[in-house]
Amino acid sequence: EELGNKREQARALHAMGYAYSLQRNFEKSLACHIKSLALSEEVGNRNLIAQNYNSLGLAHYSLGRYELGLEFYQKSRALCEELGDKATLNIALNNIATHYINEGRYADALRYLHKSLKMLEELGSDGDQRSLAYKLQNIGLIYRHQGRHDQALAYATRSLKMLEEIGDKFGIANLQNNIGVIYKSQGLYAESLEWFRKSNQGYQALQATPGLARTLNNIGDVYRLQDRYSEALAPLQESLRLREANGDRGGVTLTLNNLGRLYQDQGNYPEALKIAKRSAEMANRIYAREELWDA
Repeated sequence: EELGNKREQARALHAMGYAYSLQRNFEKSLACHIKSLALSEEVGNRNLIAQNYNSLGLAHYSLGRYELGLEFYQKSRALCEELGDKATLNIALNNIATHYINEGRYADALRYLHKSLKMLEELGSDGDQRSLAYKLQNIGLIYRHQGRHDQALAYATRSLKMLEEIGDKFGIANLQNNIGVIYKSQGLYAESLEWFRKSNQGYQALQATPGLARTLNNIGDVYRLQDRYSEALAPLQESLRLREANGDRGGVTLTLNNLGRLYQDQGNYPEALKIAKRSAEMANRIYAREELWDA
Protein backbone atom coordinates (compact mmCIF):
# COMPACT_ATOMS: atom_id res chain seq x y z
CA GLU A 1 0.00 0.00 0.00
CA GLU A 2 2.84 2.38 0.87
CA LEU A 3 4.49 1.66 -2.49
CA GLY A 4 1.21 2.44 -4.28
CA ASN A 5 0.90 5.71 -2.39
CA LYS A 6 4.40 6.73 -3.44
CA ARG A 7 3.59 5.93 -7.07
CA GLU A 8 0.53 8.18 -6.87
CA GLN A 9 2.51 10.93 -5.12
CA ALA A 10 5.15 10.80 -7.83
CA ARG A 11 2.50 11.16 -10.56
CA ALA A 12 0.75 13.97 -8.69
CA LEU A 13 4.00 15.89 -8.20
CA HIS A 14 4.84 15.49 -11.87
CA ALA A 15 1.41 16.84 -12.82
CA MET A 16 1.88 19.79 -10.46
CA GLY A 17 5.28 20.51 -11.93
CA TYR A 18 3.81 20.47 -15.42
CA ALA A 19 1.06 22.88 -14.33
CA TYR A 20 3.65 25.27 -12.90
CA SER A 21 5.64 25.11 -16.15
CA LEU A 22 2.52 26.12 -18.09
CA GLN A 23 2.32 29.14 -15.78
CA ARG A 24 6.02 29.82 -16.52
CA ASN A 25 6.80 29.36 -12.81
CA PHE A 26 9.89 27.26 -13.35
CA GLU A 27 11.30 27.44 -9.80
CA LYS A 28 8.19 25.72 -8.42
CA SER A 29 8.10 23.38 -11.41
CA LEU A 30 11.70 22.39 -10.70
CA ALA A 31 10.97 21.66 -7.04
CA CYS A 32 8.00 19.42 -7.92
CA HIS A 33 9.91 17.45 -10.54
CA ILE A 34 12.90 16.90 -8.24
CA LYS A 35 10.56 15.34 -5.65
CA SER A 36 8.71 13.36 -8.31
CA LEU A 37 11.98 12.03 -9.71
CA ALA A 38 13.15 10.86 -6.29
CA LEU A 39 9.88 8.99 -5.68
CA SER A 40 9.87 7.58 -9.23
CA GLU A 41 13.35 6.17 -8.69
CA GLU A 42 12.30 4.74 -5.34
CA VAL A 43 9.32 2.85 -6.80
CA GLY A 44 11.08 1.98 -10.07
CA ASN A 45 8.71 3.82 -12.43
CA ARG A 46 11.19 4.27 -15.30
CA ASN A 47 8.70 5.89 -17.68
CA LEU A 48 8.00 8.59 -15.13
CA ILE A 49 11.74 8.94 -14.50
CA ALA A 50 12.21 9.68 -18.21
CA GLN A 51 9.38 12.22 -18.16
CA ASN A 52 10.84 13.93 -15.09
CA TYR A 53 14.26 14.10 -16.75
CA ASN A 54 12.73 15.98 -19.66
CA SER A 55 10.71 18.27 -17.38
CA LEU A 56 13.78 19.03 -15.27
CA GLY A 57 15.62 19.86 -18.47
CA LEU A 58 12.93 22.36 -19.45
CA ALA A 59 12.92 23.98 -16.00
CA HIS A 60 16.71 24.36 -15.88
CA TYR A 61 16.82 25.61 -19.46
CA SER A 62 14.09 28.16 -18.85
CA LEU A 63 16.02 29.44 -15.82
CA GLY A 64 19.11 30.02 -17.94
CA ARG A 65 21.00 26.85 -16.94
CA TYR A 66 21.36 25.66 -20.51
CA GLU A 67 24.03 22.96 -20.25
CA LEU A 68 22.27 21.37 -17.28
CA GLY A 69 19.03 21.49 -19.24
CA LEU A 70 20.66 19.67 -22.15
CA GLU A 71 22.08 17.06 -19.79
CA PHE A 72 18.59 16.19 -18.56
CA TYR A 73 17.17 16.20 -22.10
CA GLN A 74 19.84 13.67 -23.15
CA LYS A 75 19.11 11.51 -20.09
CA SER A 76 15.44 11.51 -21.05
CA ARG A 77 16.26 10.67 -24.68
CA ALA A 78 18.52 7.74 -23.74
CA LEU A 79 16.05 6.24 -21.29
CA CYS A 80 13.11 6.70 -23.65
CA GLU A 81 14.98 4.90 -26.44
CA GLU A 82 15.64 2.02 -24.04
CA LEU A 83 12.02 1.89 -22.90
CA GLY A 84 10.46 2.50 -26.31
CA ASP A 85 8.58 5.50 -24.91
CA LYS A 86 8.07 7.31 -28.21
CA ALA A 87 5.80 10.04 -26.89
CA THR A 88 8.31 11.37 -24.36
CA LEU A 89 11.18 10.69 -26.75
CA ASN A 90 9.54 12.95 -29.32
CA ILE A 91 9.50 15.84 -26.81
CA ALA A 92 13.09 15.26 -25.73
CA LEU A 93 14.32 15.21 -29.33
CA ASN A 94 12.62 18.52 -30.01
CA ASN A 95 14.14 20.08 -26.90
CA ILE A 96 17.61 18.88 -27.85
CA ALA A 97 17.12 20.37 -31.31
CA THR A 98 16.18 23.66 -29.63
CA HIS A 99 19.46 23.63 -27.73
CA TYR A 100 21.50 23.09 -30.89
CA ILE A 101 19.60 25.85 -32.66
CA ASN A 102 20.62 28.23 -29.90
CA GLU A 103 24.22 27.08 -30.20
CA GLY A 104 24.21 27.68 -33.95
CA ARG A 105 24.72 23.98 -34.66
CA TYR A 106 22.03 23.90 -37.32
CA ALA A 107 22.93 20.60 -38.95
CA ASP A 108 22.67 18.85 -35.56
CA ALA A 109 19.41 20.66 -34.86
CA LEU A 110 17.88 19.57 -38.17
CA ARG A 111 18.98 15.99 -37.50
CA TYR A 112 17.07 15.90 -34.22
CA LEU A 113 14.08 17.71 -35.71
CA HIS A 114 13.82 15.17 -38.52
CA LYS A 115 14.03 12.35 -35.94
CA SER A 116 11.24 14.04 -34.02
CA LEU A 117 9.06 14.44 -37.12
CA LYS A 118 9.60 10.78 -37.96
CA MET A 119 8.59 9.90 -34.42
CA LEU A 120 5.31 11.78 -34.84
CA GLU A 121 4.62 9.82 -38.02
CA GLU A 122 5.33 6.54 -36.22
CA LEU A 123 2.95 7.56 -33.45
CA GLY A 124 0.28 8.29 -36.02
CA SER A 125 0.01 11.82 -34.61
CA ASP A 126 -0.75 13.64 -37.81
CA GLY A 127 -3.45 15.52 -35.89
CA ASP A 128 -1.06 16.65 -33.14
CA GLN A 129 -1.13 20.28 -34.22
CA ARG A 130 0.90 21.61 -31.32
CA SER A 131 3.88 19.30 -31.84
CA LEU A 132 3.84 19.89 -35.58
CA ALA A 133 3.56 23.65 -35.05
CA TYR A 134 6.60 23.75 -32.78
CA LYS A 135 8.67 21.71 -35.17
CA LEU A 136 7.76 24.00 -38.06
CA GLN A 137 8.65 26.93 -35.83
CA ASN A 138 12.08 25.53 -35.05
CA ILE A 139 12.80 24.74 -38.69
CA GLY A 140 11.85 28.34 -39.45
CA LEU A 141 14.28 29.52 -36.80
CA ILE A 142 17.09 27.61 -38.49
CA TYR A 143 16.27 29.22 -41.82
CA ARG A 144 16.30 32.66 -40.18
CA HIS A 145 19.74 32.08 -38.73
CA GLN A 146 20.89 30.99 -42.17
CA GLY A 147 19.56 34.24 -43.64
CA ARG A 148 16.81 32.46 -45.59
CA HIS A 149 14.13 34.90 -44.47
CA ASP A 150 11.40 33.97 -46.95
CA GLN A 151 11.52 30.32 -45.90
CA ALA A 152 11.67 31.34 -42.23
CA LEU A 153 8.58 33.49 -42.56
CA ALA A 154 6.71 30.79 -44.48
CA TYR A 155 7.35 28.19 -41.76
CA ALA A 156 6.53 30.68 -38.99
CA THR A 157 3.25 31.62 -40.67
CA ARG A 158 2.23 27.97 -41.02
CA SER A 159 3.10 27.36 -37.39
CA LEU A 160 1.17 30.43 -36.21
CA LYS A 161 -1.97 29.30 -38.06
CA MET A 162 -1.83 25.91 -36.32
CA LEU A 163 -1.33 27.47 -32.89
CA GLU A 164 -4.25 29.84 -33.44
CA GLU A 165 -6.46 26.90 -34.41
CA ILE A 166 -5.76 25.10 -31.13
CA GLY A 167 -5.75 28.26 -28.99
CA ASP A 168 -2.18 27.93 -27.68
CA LYS A 169 -1.92 31.49 -26.35
CA PHE A 170 1.63 31.23 -25.08
CA GLY A 171 2.78 29.63 -28.32
CA ILE A 172 1.07 32.40 -30.30
CA ALA A 173 2.79 35.14 -28.28
CA ASN A 174 6.12 33.38 -28.63
CA LEU A 175 5.74 32.99 -32.38
CA GLN A 176 4.60 36.59 -32.84
CA ASN A 177 7.85 37.64 -31.20
CA ASN A 178 9.80 35.36 -33.52
CA ILE A 179 8.09 36.79 -36.61
CA GLY A 180 9.11 40.21 -35.35
CA VAL A 181 12.70 38.98 -35.18
CA ILE A 182 12.50 37.81 -38.82
CA TYR A 183 11.38 41.27 -39.96
CA LYS A 184 14.01 42.93 -37.75
CA SER A 185 16.71 40.78 -39.36
CA GLN A 186 15.67 42.20 -42.73
CA GLY A 187 15.71 45.79 -41.51
CA LEU A 188 11.90 46.01 -41.72
CA TYR A 189 11.56 47.80 -38.41
CA ALA A 190 7.96 49.04 -38.66
CA GLU A 191 6.75 45.49 -39.36
CA SER A 192 8.90 44.06 -36.60
CA LEU A 193 7.55 46.55 -34.05
CA GLU A 194 4.00 45.59 -34.99
CA TRP A 195 4.69 41.93 -34.25
CA PHE A 196 6.69 42.63 -31.07
CA ARG A 197 3.79 44.71 -29.72
CA LYS A 198 1.29 41.94 -30.51
CA SER A 199 3.54 39.50 -28.69
CA ASN A 200 3.96 41.86 -25.76
CA GLN A 201 0.18 42.15 -25.38
CA GLY A 202 -0.17 38.37 -25.43
CA TYR A 203 2.48 37.92 -22.75
CA GLN A 204 0.86 40.63 -20.63
CA ALA A 205 -2.47 38.80 -20.76
CA LEU A 206 -0.69 35.60 -19.69
CA GLN A 207 1.41 37.40 -17.05
CA ALA A 208 4.41 35.66 -18.59
CA THR A 209 7.33 37.81 -17.42
CA PRO A 210 10.08 35.96 -19.35
CA GLY A 211 8.18 36.64 -22.58
CA LEU A 212 7.51 40.25 -21.58
CA ALA A 213 11.21 40.74 -20.95
CA ARG A 214 12.03 39.28 -24.36
CA THR A 215 9.63 41.53 -26.27
CA LEU A 216 10.62 44.64 -24.32
CA ASN A 217 14.26 43.91 -25.17
CA ASN A 218 13.35 43.60 -28.84
CA ILE A 219 11.14 46.71 -28.87
CA GLY A 220 13.89 48.76 -27.22
CA ASP A 221 16.50 47.56 -29.68
CA VAL A 222 14.30 48.37 -32.68
CA TYR A 223 13.83 51.90 -31.32
CA ARG A 224 17.62 52.13 -31.07
CA LEU A 225 18.02 51.02 -34.67
CA GLN A 226 15.50 53.69 -35.68
CA ASP A 227 17.54 56.31 -33.76
CA ARG A 228 14.62 56.77 -31.35
CA TYR A 229 17.01 56.77 -28.41
CA SER A 230 14.74 58.41 -25.83
CA GLU A 231 12.07 55.76 -26.47
CA ALA A 232 14.55 52.88 -26.43
CA LEU A 233 15.86 53.30 -22.90
CA ALA A 234 12.67 52.54 -20.89
CA PRO A 235 11.80 49.16 -22.48
CA LEU A 236 15.42 48.03 -22.27
CA GLN A 237 15.66 48.96 -18.60
CA GLU A 238 12.37 47.21 -17.84
CA SER A 239 13.55 44.13 -19.75
CA LEU A 240 16.74 44.09 -17.67
CA ARG A 241 14.78 44.43 -14.42
CA LEU A 242 12.48 41.53 -15.32
CA ARG A 243 15.31 39.28 -16.47
CA GLU A 244 17.32 39.92 -13.33
CA ALA A 245 14.22 39.19 -11.21
CA ASN A 246 13.62 35.95 -13.14
CA GLY A 247 17.24 34.84 -12.80
CA ASP A 248 17.53 34.67 -16.59
CA ARG A 249 21.28 35.17 -16.86
CA GLY A 250 21.40 34.63 -20.61
CA GLY A 251 18.64 37.18 -21.10
CA VAL A 252 20.39 39.66 -18.80
CA THR A 253 23.50 39.44 -20.96
CA LEU A 254 21.53 40.09 -24.15
CA THR A 255 19.71 43.10 -22.72
CA LEU A 256 22.95 44.50 -21.30
CA ASN A 257 24.46 44.22 -24.78
CA ASN A 258 21.59 46.23 -26.26
CA LEU A 259 21.81 48.84 -23.51
CA GLY A 260 25.53 49.15 -24.19
CA ARG A 261 24.88 49.68 -27.90
CA LEU A 262 22.28 52.33 -27.07
CA TYR A 263 24.69 54.30 -24.87
CA GLN A 264 27.42 53.94 -27.48
CA ASP A 265 25.12 55.22 -30.24
CA GLN A 266 24.27 58.21 -28.05
CA GLY A 267 27.95 58.93 -27.50
CA ASN A 268 27.71 58.12 -23.80
CA TYR A 269 30.94 56.11 -23.77
CA PRO A 270 31.53 55.96 -19.98
CA GLU A 271 28.10 54.38 -19.45
CA ALA A 272 28.59 52.09 -22.47
CA LEU A 273 31.89 50.87 -21.01
CA LYS A 274 30.30 50.22 -17.61
CA ILE A 275 27.54 48.16 -19.24
CA ALA A 276 30.07 46.29 -21.42
CA LYS A 277 32.02 45.21 -18.33
CA ARG A 278 28.86 43.90 -16.65
CA SER A 279 27.89 42.04 -19.81
CA ALA A 280 31.36 40.50 -20.18
CA GLU A 281 31.35 39.29 -16.59
CA MET A 282 27.97 37.63 -17.12
CA ALA A 283 28.94 36.09 -20.47
CA ASN A 284 32.07 34.56 -18.93
CA ARG A 285 29.85 32.47 -16.65
CA ILE A 286 27.21 31.31 -19.09
CA TYR A 287 26.32 30.70 -22.71
CA ALA A 288 23.91 33.49 -23.74
CA ARG A 289 20.98 32.41 -25.90
CA GLU A 290 19.21 34.57 -28.39
CA GLU A 291 15.92 32.78 -28.10
CA LEU A 292 14.25 30.38 -25.73
CA TRP A 293 12.00 27.76 -27.30
CA ASP A 294 9.55 25.57 -25.52
CA ALA A 295 8.19 22.24 -26.64
